[in-house]
Amino acid sequence: MKIESTIGRTLVFSQVSALQRAYTLKDAESETVLGTVTFRSNWAGSFATGQCGGETWTFKRKGVFKPIVTGRVMDSESEIVRFGPDWMSGGEIELGDRRFRWKSQNFFSTSWHLLDRTEAEVISCKEKFSFGLKSELTLGSAARNLADLPLLVMFCCYLRVLAYEDMAALAA
Repeated sequence: MKIESTIGRTLVFSQVSALQRAYTLKDAESETVLGTVTFRSNWAGSFATGQCGGETWTFKRKGVFKPIVTGRVMDSESEIVRFGPDWMSGGEIELGDRRFRWKSQNFFSTSWHLLDRTEAEVISCKEKFSFGLKSELTLGSAARNLADLPLLVMFCCYLRVLAYEDMAALAA
């Protein structure tokens, strides 16, 4: 199943095991695995590999006071996607010459939306409360015909993991 065929369907992004920093994106109905995000280390660091639709990328957060998150095609040195957070629980994703807004929809940051430049919803992501990270994603009609949809979806899933881990660290 290709991710492009899941527009309007419910997808589930969840942690594989409490002891691993490995996550899967599945179609909720068929349980078909559509993509994965796997961190190099189970304990620390932000370097991860994302896979979807036969493509593989690496993701990494860098910087402390003004962090950025980048993505590259596996074994490449060229950044193809970049996220710069703002101070209001969100930020801008740059993918080539396109810009998207990654935005929290509530105070507790349990609902996120990716919007295109016309404010049309590309991805909706709602956290489900369980042990570990579990989110339901829905691809909106604005996701249709996006050439880099697999990358964009897995990059947003990676951003959810970072936000979840940051919140867990603050609570500890």
